[in-house]
Amino acid sequence: MMRLDTLIEGLASVSLYGAPDVDVTSVTLDSRTVRPGALFAALPGRDTDGQRFVDAAVHAGAVAVLAASPRPSAMRDTIAWLESSHPRVALASVARRLAGAPDERLQVIGVTGTKGKTTCVHMLEAALENAGLPTAIGGTLGQRFRGREWVSGLTTAEAPELWSFLHDVADQGARAAALEVSSIALDSARVECMRFSAAILTGIGHDHLDFHGNHENYRRAKRRLFEMLEPHAVAILPADEPYLDEFAQATSARCISFGQATHSDWQVSNHQPTASGATFSLTTPVGTFSIEFARPGLWDALNLAASAAAAQALGAPIDRVLDGLRALADIPGRFERIDAQQPYSVVVDYAHTPESLERVLRLMRQTTPGRLICVFGCGGERDRDKRARMGKLAAEIADIVVITDDNPRHEDPAQIARQVLEGARHGRADVQWITPREAAIEHAVGIATEGDALLVAGKGHETYQDVAGVKRPFDDREVLRATLTRRRGRT
Repeated sequence: MMRLDTLIEGLASVSLYGAPDVDVTSVTLDSRTVRPGALFAALPGRDTDGQRFVDAAVHAGAVAVLAASPRPSAMRDTIAWLESSHPRVALASVARRLAGAPDERLQVIGVTGTKGKTTCVHMLEAALENAGLPTAIGGTLGQRFRGREWVSGLTTAEAPELWSFLHDVADQGARAAALEVSSIALDSARVECMRFSAAILTGIGHDHLDFHGNHENYRRAKRRLFEMLEPHAVAILPADEPYLDEFAQATSARCISFGQATHSDWQVSNHQPTASGATFSLTTPVGTFSIEFARPGLWDALNLAASAAAAQALGAPIDRVLDGLRALADIPGRFERIDAQQPYSVVVDYAHTPESLERVLRLMRQTTPGRLICVFGCGGERDRDKRARMGKLAAEIADIVVITDDNPRHEDPAQIARQVLEGARHGRADVQWITPREAAIEHAVGIATEGDALLVAGKGHETYQDVAGVKRPFDDREVLRATLTRRRGRT
């Protein structure tokens, strides 16, 4: 609890109208979660404007409202009104203060990039925990700390939820927190004013252009994380990335590079996929190490290098860091193998961009003696430009491509599929369009034989299918296990 005038003290972009001495007990963007004593942030969202719910929030007990607009003349005097020219920045500052600035008690590592964010936060957890540093993580798969989970529907939670989570885990003994930081979160100021000890850029590809408009805006959003770093922090940057200099020049932090390039501070070399994962060499400022890793992709070797570099820069002993990373195996929906004793490989992966789909397919092509079968679709109301590209890539690399639905949302699934098919017709693969998704997976399993490999891409860890705004339960992994088990029972 904190008095409102104390909560906003020194915030230049905020003007207070009404009672300054009310006690604020919580901050929220969602009027449905308002409790007596809450500050309600009435901000515009993707689908609706929070100002529509001010009356509902006040009725539920809100004592203050934060908005970009002037105070309504009908608002009663007992309700404080905070008008801000930058309301999302103000929201982040207020949420941090009310949570007691837990970033001052934690080493917070932010991970951004088109792909690899989820993998890196799990790697950081494995590395730092093994080094004796209790570590919380937050991202696409939710928020957790040592067995306790906090559910979040966003890659990066909204500021009130994020600061509350960090407060809770700091009180429970966490000493570090690894957070996925999306470009949308950075554009929306969800992590504004957070003190990061380190930040990792995994790489820049093609994603969220439906939100940002163009690639420059997308990169600008991600640069914000590195602009926020203080000089004592570290920026972990990909040496192989064409935008390396752009990000290095954006930060005052110490820069550490990772990659395959010989000038990398942390260099991955001699990467060899194996039946059980991969082997590679990792050359670091503190020595060269031979790594046997359960995850076969080169991209995961690079994620390991970035995560190890961040952990070591924060003071974790390199031997403990690498031992923790070597022990890491499955990450939900990230090149997750499905084994029901079938005589061929089955993998579920979250690949939903052209870059991620291509790299997973090329890895599987390299390690598959038989045919490579790919099942995927593209999401509705998201980046339409990538659909034909993904279709073309899949049809160039795989032998059989089954195009299907993947969260069509309010778009016509057939129209999405036609756009993917337009690109796929230029490839060499046998291309089929099968819906619903269950039928596509069942068909792919039915045609796979010994020595083949089946990739089901796009949804990864997701446990729902979003059709016309209704999310019904659906999990690629469960459908695959059930289908594989039924098929085994018939043989």
